[in-house]
Amino acid sequence: MKKINLNDGTEIYCLKETEAIVLDEHIKGYLSFGIDLKNGDTIIDVGANIGVLGLRLSKYFHNIHIHCFEPIPEIHAVLKRNAEISLNSNFKTYMMGLSNVNRTLNFTYYPNSPALSTAQPQIWKDDQDNFRSAVEGNIASMPLQLWWTKLIPKFMTPLIAKYLTANSKEVQSKVITLSDFIEKEKQKYRQILHH
Repeated sequence: MKKINLNDGTEIYCLKETEAIVLDEHIKGYLSFGIDLKNGDTIIDVGANIGVLGLRLSKYFHNIHIHCFEPIPEIHAVLKRNAEISLNSNFKTYMMGLSNVNRTLNFTYYPNSPALSTAQPQIWKDDQDNFRSAVEGNIASMPLQLWWTKLIPKFMTPLIAKYLTANSKEVQSKVITLSDFIEKEKQKYRQILHH
């Protein structure tokens, strides 16, 4: 885990610097589509990764509640650090995922590209051509800060794709339903109000 500065100087912890920069660009893109958020809102971030969304929203709003779910331990550790540096006491992290049932799931963690980590690794294996196309598309649309990636020749794409999924690790993590999570949160608030 290392600490870097994003384009605007915002500090963030990450596992891979280039991935953090790309995730930040993705989040800026999501937020530019007219999502209507305001102080006091509650956000559920499923597959929060390192918490770029939570960090950005904590910077834009002084009173926003963010619940970030990340089931991969290595990624969750970074998410937790970013929640701490956000200075938003309502930025909560959970080392688990959300699903349609409560259970334990197997996840595949890709240390070379943590954002690819998934409970369904077959999506990357079953359609190699599509995966290589996605890698090629990501290279072509990299932020200006990573201008040098545009110099990577297309014939390198299969090697890059192979590198991104190399050294994968299997991890087990808990997943719960959103309705169970909401019910548990309601119970916590009721207990606080009764004390």
